[in-house]
Amino acid sequence: MIIDGVEIFSFKNKKIESSIKKEHVDGLRYYTMMLVAVIERNNIVIPIEFEPIENEGLKYGKQDCEHEAAKRLMKRIKPF
Repeated sequence: MIIDGVEIFSFKNKKIESSIKKEHVDGLRYYTMMLVAVIERNNIVIPIEFEPIENEGLKYGKQDCEHEAAKRLMKRIKPF
């Protein structure tokens, strides 16, 4: 099983309250992201579970948000 963060949308203006904010050379960007669990076999990728990566507070970091989303996601995935 592979688990990784995936960018779904990117905006110059904040459209979703829990968006992840990143600073770039040309200004701020806001992202809607998901943590995705997939199984890969013979170059076929099958999605198993999804969890939103959200900013739940004023102080956060990208990896912190992914880590918290992974905790929520892992509660729903049963071992194979």
